[in-house]
Amino acid sequence: MGSDRRHDIYNRSLVKRTGDILDPSFLMGLRVPLDENSHGKRGLK
Repeated sequence: MGSDRRHDIYNRSLVKRTGDILDPSFLMGLRVPLDENSHGKRGLK
């Protein structure tokens, strides 16, 4: 009644697939445009 799945291998494959689908590198370039768009506006920084 147990699973024969190797969870360590399965988990690594899920992480790899997620990394292939969701490339977080685009987030690195957002800071400068956000700062430029916020220049002169009131609020918390």
